Amino acid sequence: MNPFVPHQLQARGLTLRMGERTLVEALDLSIQPGECWLVLGENGCGKSTLLATLAGWLKPATGSVRLDNQALGNWPPRQRTLALAWLAQHDDSPFPLTVLEKTLTGRHPHLGRWDWESADDIALAKQQLARLDLAGLEARDLATLSGGERRRVGLAAVLTQQAPLLLLDEPLSQLDLRHQQQTLAVLREERQAGRALAVVSHDPNHAHDFASHVLLLFGDGRWLAGPVADVLTAEHLSALYRYPVTALQRDGMAWFVPA
Repeated sequence: MNPFVPHQLQARGLTLRMGERTLVEALDLSIQPGECWLVLGENGCGKSTLLATLAGWLKPATGSVRLDNQALGNWPPRQRTLALAWLAQHDDSPFPLTVLEKTLTGRHPHLGRWDWESADDIALAKQQLARLDLAGLEARDLATLSGGERRRVGLAAVLTQQAPLLLLDEPLSQLDLRHQQQTLAVLREERQAGRALAVVSHDPNHAHDFASHVLLLFGDGRWLAGPVADVLTAEHLSALYRYPVTALQRDGMAWFVPA
C-alpha cells in the first residue's frame, strides 16, 4: 500500500437536525490515527447523517468538523479527498461501469486533470478487489452483480483511494457470513496499518473484530462515546435499542444478544 500522512478528524459541538427533530446534540468527538470507531444506533437515529457531515457533504445545525484542527470546509477539495474517503450507505452508479472502472475511481484524487490511470493504479485496484474476494470480476458490469458484490466493489474503491481516514457507512450490509468475516479482517488490517476508521454497523459484536472505540447515537440528541470497554455494555445497549440485551461471556469476551 502507498505510504500516507496520518490525519485526525474532530467534531466540536456538533448538532444535527432532520426537520424539527434533533438527532445529535453538541457532539464532541476526536478520531485519531490508528483508532476505529464503531457507530451504533437504531434505524433513523442519525448514523448516516453523521458520517455524511464528517465527510463534508452535509452542514451541521451548529458546531464544526475539523481536519487537523482546521475547518474541513477550508481544505481544498482535492486535498480533502486525499485525506478522507467516504463510503456512503447507498452507492448507485448512474452510468455503466465495469468493476475495475468503479474501483479505479478511488485513484481520481491522485490524478491530474488530463491524466489516465497508470499501471500502478490498476495494480493497486486489482489488489483491493482481491482482498475482498472479487478477483476475476474486473471486466463485469456493475449492474450484473449481486447487492453484496456491489457493496464490496464500493469498499474496494474506497480502499484504492488510500486515504488515511475512512468513513464507512454499513460496509457489511448485504454481505454473507464468510464475506462479512473477510471484510472485517480487511478493516482490521487497515487499522493496524495506522488508518483511522469510523464504521457504521448494526451489530455491536463487530467491535471485537476491529474497534477501539464506540459511539452510541440515541436518536434524540443524546450520545455516548468512548473506549469499547467503557461504552459497550448490556445496560447501554438495552437503552440504545430500547430492548433488553444481555452479555454472554466466552473466551473472556462479552457477546451481546437479545435477552
